[in-house]
Amino acid sequence: MSRQQRRAAARDSKKSSGPGMPVALYAAGLAHLRSGRLLDAQVCCQNALAIDPAHADTLYLMGLPAIETNRHQDAVDWLARAISQTVKLEYVSALGLALQRLGRLDESLKAFDKAIQLKPVLERVRDELSARSIPSQSAMTSG
Repeated sequence: MSRQQRRAAARDSKKSSGPGMPVALYAAGLAHLRSGRLLDAQVCCQNALAIDPAHADTLYLMGLPAIETNRHQDAVDWLARAISQTVKLEYVSALGLALQRLGRLDESLKAFDKAIQLKPVLERVRDELSARSIPSQSAMTSG
């Protein structure tokens, strides 16, 4: 590796992981969220996104408080942005939940199916969610 490449790698490393950088701010936001401090989590995320607007983990984390506070369309928007950067099981699963809570059941099931493709063991969970949230055809036509 040339001297110039080493310097560029060091700059990139500092850019994403130093204190006050997106990774550190994401970690702080996650800790706040886990402690129930939604507003503090959101502030950390906003600061991280001001530095790196495409930081997928932070975009995902912005969607979680939105779900918790029943701002499901906001959650869908944040999670879709995260997924456009990186497709991860937790992103897709959270998107499925937000869509389900919006009553967009077909889209929700597609998201959960995608999650199952990412981790096949979740097929049983999908079937259980489907059975709970979508009325059967006979119940819909006999009502």
